[in-house]
Amino acid sequence: MPVPRGLPVHAGLAVGGGLSAVVAWWAIRRDAAAFAPVGHLSGWILLAILVALTALSWRHRLATYPLGAVVTWSRLHLHLGWLSLVLYVFHTGRPFPGGWLTGALAALFYALALSGLAAWGLNRTLPQRLARREIEVLYERIPGLRADLLKSADALAVEALTSAVSTTLPDFYLARLRPFLERPRDHWRHLVNSAGSLPGLRRELADLDRYLDPRESALRQRLETLLRQKEDLDCHRALQWALRVAGGIHQFLGSLLWLLVSWHLVLVFAFGGGRG
Repeated sequence: MPVPRGLPVHAGLAVGGGLSAVVAWWAIRRDAAAFAPVGHLSGWILLAILVALTALSWRHRLATYPLGAVVTWSRLHLHLGWLSLVLYVFHTGRPFPGGWLTGALAALFYALALSGLAAWGLNRTLPQRLARREIEVLYERIPGLRADLLKSADALAVEALTSAVSTTLPDFYLARLRPFLERPRDHWRHLVNSAGSLPGLRRELADLDRYLDPRESALRQRLETLLRQKEDLDCHRALQWALRVAGGIHQFLGSLLWLLVSWHLVLVFAFGGGRG
């Protein structure tokens, strides 16, 4: 399996950032007093990076403006995220500080980093899978397109019922195909890239050919085409849902973090004379 482009660089940054955080924590533990000014400065630098990360997250909403390639901004967001992890250890002096506020800040900070890493991974892999599908569709249009497919399939079933001698194809449609077409299917299987219901349905549908005349066989093939389109819609729905959920969780955790950071700043100015 080929290694995704850029993965070694990002893996190196991850390892380097983790090692830097460990070294920073060890050095601060050895001489906390000497690192006190560094901790104060790192707090303000960390705040500036958080502001930059928040601004970078808005780049996707301004895709129509000539502000540079989105992929460049995304990489910058990722690299600043790794840097913020190292600075966080410098600022706190240890990976898991005590106290309810600092503990909550640490938990949110790490959760935000993990959710960002997960969102980055999904955005690197899922769009490639979607690009291999026969259709491209916006998430908001999927319900309407699914309803259109169902209407087309119903029309084919009615045509088969009125023009054929037997009811083999219409009966199979009502029993097996319509339940697949009328609502989303195989959500979790699409997420893990596993085979869903379609291969089995196609085999069952092909087995009907021995009982169908040429006209019914042509209708069967048209139904099979609609089934493939429906599976493409289900795949788009599942993978685009995952991308939206991952991004939404990351943004939600970022908003919570800003609430606690704001309260932390209030306490710093109230009791620390503006030193973080």
